[in-house]
Amino acid sequence: MTGQEWIKGIIAVVSVVGVLGIAGGLFFVSIPDDREKYFLIILTFLLAKTGTIYDYLWGSSQSSSDSKKIIQNLTAPTNGKMPAAISDLLPRP
Repeated sequence: MTGQEWIKGIIAVVSVVGVLGIAGGLFFVSIPDDREKYFLIILTFLLAKTGTIYDYLWGSSQSSSDSKKIIQNLTAPTNGKMPAAISDLLPRP
């Protein structure tokens, strides 16, 4: 795994554990009625931000990055040699 894949994994685990931990806290900790509204606002904000992180890392930005790498490989100079197959031009995992 590359360094970028490790970072994505860490972000995924931290965000899911954080949101689930806070949501699970509702079952074990009683929140005063006057502060429950604020707690739910914070939880909703964290859920939205976690969704934004996932959309950025694994959504359209990731596919755009992959497409850019493929296009760069297709337009890269081949030093006068023809590639044996299109798969030779695609990035290796």
